[in-house]
Amino acid sequence: MTGSGTAAGPRRARHASHWGSFSVDADGERVLRVVAHPDDPNPSPLLDNIAAAARHPARVFSPTVRRGWWEDGPGADERRGRDEWLTVGWDAVLDRLAAELERVRSVGGPEAVYAGSYGWASAGRFHHAQSQLRRFFNLFGGSTVSVNTYSTGAAERILPHVVGSDEQVWRSATAWPVIAEHTELLVCFGGLPAKNAAVSPGGVTRHTVKDHLAAGAARGLEIVSFSPLRDDVAAGLGARWQPVRPGTDVAVMLAMARVLVDEGLADLDFCATHCAGVDRFVAGLAGATPDWASSLSGVPAEVITSLARRMASRRTLVTTSWSLQRAEHGEQPVWASIALAALLGQIGLPGGGFGNGYSSLADIGGGRNRVPFPSLPGAGRPARSWIPVARVADMLLDPGGRYEIDGEARVYPAIDLVYWTGGNPFHHHQDLNRLRRALRRPATVVVHEPYWTATARHADVVLPATITLERNDVAVGRGDGHVTAMQAALAPYGSARNDFDIFAGLARRLGFEAELTEGREEDGWLRHLWARWSRRLSDAGMPTMSFDEFWAAGEQRFDAADDRRVYLSAYRADPAAHPLATPSGRIELASAVIDGYGYADCPGVPTWIEPAEWAGAPAAARWPLVMVANNPATRLHSQLDVGALSAGSKVAGREPVRIHPSDAEPRGVSTGDVVAVWNDRGRVLAGAVVSDDVMPGVVQLSTGAWYDPDDPAADAPTCVHGNPNVLTADRAASRLSQACTGQHALVELARFDGVAPPVRAHQPPEISGEA
Repeated sequence: MTGSGTAAGPRRARHASHWGSFSVDADGERVLRVVAHPDDPNPSPLLDNIAAAARHPARVFSPTVRRGWWEDGPGADERRGRDEWLTVGWDAVLDRLAAELERVRSVGGPEAVYAGSYGWASAGRFHHAQSQLRRFFNLFGGSTVSVNTYSTGAAERILPHVVGSDEQVWRSATAWPVIAEHTELLVCFGGLPAKNAAVSPGGVTRHTVKDHLAAGAARGLEIVSFSPLRDDVAAGLGARWQPVRPGTDVAVMLAMARVLVDEGLADLDFCATHCAGVDRFVAGLAGATPDWASSLSGVPAEVITSLARRMASRRTLVTTSWSLQRAEHGEQPVWASIALAALLGQIGLPGGGFGNGYSSLADIGGGRNRVPFPSLPGAGRPARSWIPVARVADMLLDPGGRYEIDGEARVYPAIDLVYWTGGNPFHHHQDLNRLRRALRRPATVVVHEPYWTATARHADVVLPATITLERNDVAVGRGDGHVTAMQAALAPYGSARNDFDIFAGLARRLGFEAELTEGREEDGWLRHLWARWSRRLSDAGMPTMSFDEFWAAGEQRFDAADDRRVYLSAYRADPAAHPLATPSGRIELASAVIDGYGYADCPGVPTWIEPAEWAGAPAAARWPLVMVANNPATRLHSQLDVGALSAGSKVAGREPVRIHPSDAEPRGVSTGDVVAVWNDRGRVLAGAVVSDDVMPGVVQLSTGAWYDPDDPAADAPTCVHGNPNVLTADRAASRLSQACTGQHALVELARFDGVAPPVRAHQPPEISGEA
């Protein structure tokens, strides 16, 4: 086995990413070729980003520190994000950092450290950044960590109230083969975006969603996509695109429910035996007429009425994408879709009912691993404090501030040190000018990072981390029956180290290296985790192989069971024997628990609530366009924005923004123009693409372009690269979830007629010298 940090690996190495398994041809310093797994019927185009990114000039070459922090000491600092940089040796920086961690712990306790990570840095199970970070800080004595996600924060909170579990909705979703065989009408709020279905935590070897949809379409499956974007469903499926104004899907769902009730099409017998709160939900539909919903959404009333009737007459699956709940009151579309499906009475039938997140990840509706691969043990004491992940700027700006989440009153901790490993909050978070102000508050900000992202540029200490091709690991998806050897193919760039080795160096200085490493290095840990998994396989009566056999073969295949799964089929058959984990044991169309919280922004029954930015004509007049900030098609989040596919998608060197011809023409905008997009929170430059694939009144600017301020010293600089989170609001979805609302923002757009500033996001900063 080739150890991490050597250049002597095999010329062809097996490897994996969140978007697919592949092999690389490499000479130890360069990636020569990337080859998709031979069994993958639809390889992800994101593989094209890997080769160019591996040795890109934006890599962090050596440990680097901000001059003000190194020379003046820790402390809140307005220079963070615009100071000079100095290189420093590993021993010197780890000595200084260990002393700073000791200081913070002695003054404010372990909870004064915010240990931030978002988990997408690698498909590997050992070099999983979040696991490495939390193991280290648990042994340190604890820290403040985040809970929930930017992707599903609202759904994670509302689903347990309605159906008893969020994980069961996703992990036990009706399988795609069942949908392809039985579903007659697939009504998709937020579409079924193929780009998102290419990705799964831990990787996916065989991308099959496209084939299942094609099989269903060949059988006669009808697909209706409610979305502001035509291409939120792949071409070639005969799908019907129904444009809908962003943020109004709930109104359409409630109006459909009203039609079912008024016309006697609702299955009230099913509701009586399997649902709670039915009378209250139905009573709340009094004003939800198709005409009312049409006035908000732009969907013709006759379309709402006729589709509701068709849904009642056919085997119908109602789905919502995760994008819908990344908005103000994001709990409501999830809840309303379940209520609509309940009235149809098909929950628990093959191909009927509801789903959340189909095509938001590859493994929703896919197989399920019967024996999960073990993760790195957490070790030590648990974290001392936590916050909802989307409230990090609130925490830094308002230590001691009070907030509520899901019925619990909490207080933000006082954070003295931010330690970030594996993630880029300048991609995930909203209102980046506010985030910049928040990151100036702590005494110290530390980042492990392979690239000079905006997060690295706003840190005090930047520790160069290896990329996955520079270390060995094991990748295991959640349900496609493959375990893949991630074999090191390149030597570490510069003096980069993996997270485990960095933390081991810090733990040595802090007195707990033995507890952290347990006497193992990378190879020992991989063999240890493999042995644990092999015992689990053996106990389950499944075949095993030795680690050396696995490493030589490059993969092990196993049975990913349950491709005939139907969500809630047992509950439908016998609700008394299989009650849900809700207060009533049933699907809750109204919730007394949520009612008891008294949240005006999340009442106890599905409700359409006007977004705050819509309230009042002046805002709508100043910002007449709704910006959709969706996931990009050319990268995973902001990962490998320097790669060939992502770079090749830029327009005038900037992130493309799509605009309908009817909105482009009066603004004098043509495809290829540099345009400014702005609102009260900030301003970005992007490259215009005029297209009727986006509905009138909407512009679409994907997330993930590396943030690039034209003047880092300014309070509200223009991002010249087109990061839409400069414009999105750092506002919670509701007090129930405290989730992010980054999917939509009201904006204006105009052609930029001056000399456009250069894009420098993919260039490393100037290094002033050695510390």
